[in-house]
Amino acid sequence: MSIVYCSISYADNYAILISADKATSNYECYNAEHWNDLYLIYEYLLLVEHYDSSKVYVFYGDGIDFNNPINRYKKERHNWGQITDYDNNYSTIDSIVLQLKSIVTDKDNILFYWVVGHGELSSNSNYDSYKAKIVHHNDNTVEYVSKTQLISLINSIKQYNRRKIFWMTCYSGAMESDSIVNNRTTLVTSSAQNQSSFSNENPLGGINYCHSVFNCALVSLSTGIYPWETTCNLNQYFSGTALADSLISLNELHSGIYSFIHNKYGYFQHPYIFDRNISDRIFIGEDKKLKNVSINNNKSYWVDRIELSDVTFGSSATTSIDIDVQSVIKKNTFVPVGSTLIIK
Repeated sequence: MSIVYCSISYADNYAILISADKATSNYECYNAEHWNDLYLIYEYLLLVEHYDSSKVYVFYGDGIDFNNPINRYKKERHNWGQITDYDNNYSTIDSIVLQLKSIVTDKDNILFYWVVGHGELSSNSNYDSYKAKIVHHNDNTVEYVSKTQLISLINSIKQYNRRKIFWMTCYSGAMESDSIVNNRTTLVTSSAQNQSSFSNENPLGGINYCHSVFNCALVSLSTGIYPWETTCNLNQYFSGTALADSLISLNELHSGIYSFIHNKYGYFQHPYIFDRNISDRIFIGEDKKLKNVSINNNKSYWVDRIELSDVTFGSSATTSIDIDVQSVIKKNTFVPVGSTLIIK
């Protein structure tokens, strides 16, 4: 067994959440999810992945939360105040992201999430013609933001440790570019570059829980609970050893979302993942626990912090844990002869 500990440093996790439209109806799909999805992802980041709300930047509508009468999407259930920080005008988004440029360091991680919106192609044969559509209901105007502008926006924050980009629009696969995908960045899109992205409505007790199928899948698979708060059987959507360590990497999450969309809804929508061979070992959250598990196959993790407790490593497994901040090894962690545990 080879163990090398890194020096402890300090890192923050930042998130940028953008809803590119505004909900005007509680129950109408392709409408209500502009708030519901934003709320769902915000809730997931804070309650499950333990993001600090002061480092989650939320852009929505005219800058005012939607007063949804459905209890599931009420901020009061968590004693939260205003969730939305800014309106979703592109000039506002651009201004705040530029401010973050001087805040985020090369030790920090950033999640850039275009949570829900519309995407278009100016030419069906030219995927670089992709543009995101931002709808403003207060003055009935529409903004179109080109792929070039979007890439420039994302890359304006030049320093980061790990960068995760999620994109939920029609034709979102067209956002793939060598200009943003690198050995510290993973891009996950809701659909291929020539496909639409769909909405889901799940009637429960006479209420339609409207979400994009992509965000519905992501949260359901990451938490084991559907947005309508019934249990999600993860074994239906994950295959092989994906659940063996109870941690879901971005690559495993992408595969699960694909299975979820096709098995549950049958939509012709293929989520895509683009990276440089890091998605198997990184996660949406950065603080992870390996607890009460046996790891019998080769695994690799790249996180800020990790806690090991009651872990058994298989006799022929090689496990690499790349830690940027801190590791904690508690009790009953076994590394038998023939296995390799590398902590660096």
